[in-house]
Amino acid sequence: FAEADFSPDAWRRLSGRTETSFATRSLSVVTPSATELRAVIDWMPKQRLNSVLIGHDGNPTRARAMIPELDRRGIRLEIGGHILPRWLPRDLFASHPEYFRFHNGARRPDGNFCTSHANTLRILREHAVRFAREVPEANIFHLWADDVEGGSWCACDLCRPRSGAEQLLTAINAVADALQTERPGATVDFVLYHDTLQAPAHAQPRPNIFAFFAPRERCYAHGIGDDACPHNAWYAARLRAARECFGDRLAVFEYYGDLILWRCLGIAIPATILADLAWYRSLGVDEIQALHFGQFSNWAYPLNLYTFARAAWETGLDGDTVTQQFCHARFGAHAANIREAYSLFEQASRNTLAYDGYDHTAFDIRDGPAHPAEFARQHLRLVERAAEQMETALAKMPDTDHRAVCGDRLLFQFNRDNLRALAAQMRGRQHEAAGTAAPMQAEYDVAISLLQDLQTRLRDVPRVYTGDWGAIAPGQLRMIAELLHSAKQGRRQRDW
Repeated sequence: FAEADFSPDAWRRLSGRTETSFATRSLSVVTPSATELRAVIDWMPKQRLNSVLIGHDGNPTRARAMIPELDRRGIRLEIGGHILPRWLPRDLFASHPEYFRFHNGARRPDGNFCTSHANTLRILREHAVRFAREVPEANIFHLWADDVEGGSWCACDLCRPRSGAEQLLTAINAVADALQTERPGATVDFVLYHDTLQAPAHAQPRPNIFAFFAPRERCYAHGIGDDACPHNAWYAARLRAARECFGDRLAVFEYYGDLILWRCLGIAIPATILADLAWYRSLGVDEIQALHFGQFSNWAYPLNLYTFARAAWETGLDGDTVTQQFCHARFGAHAANIREAYSLFEQASRNTLAYDGYDHTAFDIRDGPAHPAEFARQHLRLVERAAEQMETALAKMPDTDHRAVCGDRLLFQFNRDNLRALAAQMRGRQHEAAGTAAPMQAEYDVAISLLQDLQTRLRDVPRVYTGDWGAIAPGQLRMIAELLHSAKQGRRQRDW
């Protein structure tokens, strides 16, 4: 992996290799542990991954500390995250409230900013130059807006006619102009995510801006290009529209290793990943990235990450073959029994993640809608079936002290009971929608009790499996329990 050979064309012509499907095959690694980060970086070139986004906090010191590790392996550095709002210092609000967003009749210092004010854009350009100078090794910049449901954009008289996407592009165009002068050849992303999924209709991106498609709330039981899934069809249309706006400057960010999206549920969806990457490539996407939470993702989503790496190099692989190879590599002599268990794990995952009957406003697996009522009831039956499938998968696990088998046994036990909690929550949600208070409270009590037990059990899983996120992830389960407590009291509140 000599640095001189690090170019898309060189990777495509590696001697004795198949031609790579995606020129850039990247991970976005979010972990507080430098040790785990180094381990992921070490694993990446062994799986033909060649680019990494380190964290989502835009920490230049941490990124630069990894430069020797990246250079040794020919891995490209990307940097950034949800940092754009931080570039407008909040202490300016007292003297210049006009730089900040207008909401509900007043200027506010939280959220995003007013992109109609020239000084706001000037400050963003200045910060972009300073940020680039802090990391001279980086040429790929990810500059994302505030990460909140529904967005936090400006509604002043000048901004109100423009969508969130158009406001974001105004800011990113300004930053791109500054970077073009400071670092010719560098690129910056425009993230299609939440309220900016729809490509801007009335503004043009600068040539050094690429679209970064992040379809977080899509259906993961089906490939994103599967026309039979109306939920995914809405997201697929957003990427097609982005191609009209950005041309071939397209990259995709996927959530195959995301403990937050799935609220600590283990998930195995190799068939979806293979279908996704084949469809993305057919659309002209040449850069693909997956989210990775360090060792926790290695424990909860190992087949996903393995499949992603394989398919990022070569789309068109056979799913059964990939899973079989994964089992042999991970479990050795126990592969045959584990393969049966993983088949059930895959079925349970697809059942749990079936969102094809919800519209695109369905936001979170742990706060799913109760409507359409018929589909919500069908989805509940699928989740109940998934819990049964995890119980059967456990029975297939061999009795051995093999480290990977022991880790998966813990994961499957945790998953079974997490799915039972989800099913109770979904039953309670249906009673809540129907206005039947007593059964709602009874079901929510069952879910809360399971969630409390799961928090303790997750903390007790050895860190060799869950890593540093093992101490943080139980907070995801606590948030769900708090949501259900508020719903029981008639004041459903969710701030996540």
